[in-house]
Amino acid sequence: MRIKTFVRYFKILPAAALLGGLSLAALSGCGPSAKEIAQRQEAMLRAEAARAEAERVRQEEIAARQAKLLKLEQDGDKAAEARDVDNALADYKELLNMSQDNRDEDQRVREKIIKFVATLKTPPPVPEEARRYAVRAQALVKTEQSAGFAPAAAELSNAVLLVPWWADGYYNLGLMQEGAEDYGGAVRSLKLCLLADPHAANADAIQNKIYELEVQKEEADKVQAMAGTWTNPKSGSVYTVSMNGKNFEAEHSGWILRGVKEGNVIEGTITVPGMALWSNKCVSPEYTVPMKGQISPDGRSITFQYTQNNYASTHWNITGQGIFGTNRTGHNQGDCISVTLQGTSPDEFTIAR
Repeated sequence: MRIKTFVRYFKILPAAALLGGLSLAALSGCGPSAKEIAQRQEAMLRAEAARAEAERVRQEEIAARQAKLLKLEQDGDKAAEARDVDNALADYKELLNMSQDNRDEDQRVREKIIKFVATLKTPPPVPEEARRYAVRAQALVKTEQSAGFAPAAAELSNAVLLVPWWADGYYNLGLMQEGAEDYGGAVRSLKLCLLADPHAANADAIQNKIYELEVQKEEADKVQAMAGTWTNPKSGSVYTVSMNGKNFEAEHSGWILRGVKEGNVIEGTITVPGMALWSNKCVSPEYTVPMKGQISPDGRSITFQYTQNNYASTHWNITGQGIFGTNRTGHNQGDCISVTLQGTSPDEFTIAR
């Protein structure tokens, strides 16, 4: 009787009361409250205001720096026009120091300084500190040989920062940069050398070296352009290629190709990862063998040739000894017994971009 009364009572509840209860539950249960929404919006506004303020400060700093650079150059030009050599060089050298993060601006300011010094009857002397950098550079090359070219170039860069009109400094810097395979830097340095001393006894030889370095830079740029993503068009496998000078490396899921690029040929090794041979029970070992890659004339693909190892595997089966025989050893059907090298065969694949 009580159960029937309860059911009857439930059935006669007004629909509005039920809906009201549902609305109240929705408002007080799931989802953020109005206060939480307002707090989130306020936090977003604060973050946006902070970003805007940071950008405003950054733009002000850029503008202030540009204004300082402009004033330094204008003051240097005025001093140069008045033949106030000390102040002109002081302003120009400070301008050069502030231009180190902009290669084009650095080159322009150096050319400006060299042209100004060329108008002087006697160029300013080379300070002892600059000579010290130059001697240190020579010592680094003598003691470390090819490994010393990059640090030697750094020493000479300091020297020509102190004496931006020093022809001999630029000449030696260019040679060190060439040894360090910084061909672009070597071209710029030798051009500044000729600008500082256009009538040098070896001017023609320096100009010829510039032409040679331009070709080397073009080739080096092609090599560095190989870095990036390449794809095997047949398998769809994606290889990540990196270049360090002429050293080539490509990697994909344990496959690693390493070699040295000479012209359109890459010679080195290929490492093939271990792979499952049957039901993931037997795995072939990883191995490394010689590899040769041929770059297409357009540089858009590379075909690698190597000798592939062929492996075979043996497994326990339902009738094999150790399953139900008297010499049972606990093996299960499909357990790997051995993986053996059956032979080799030539193989090749191509990656393209």
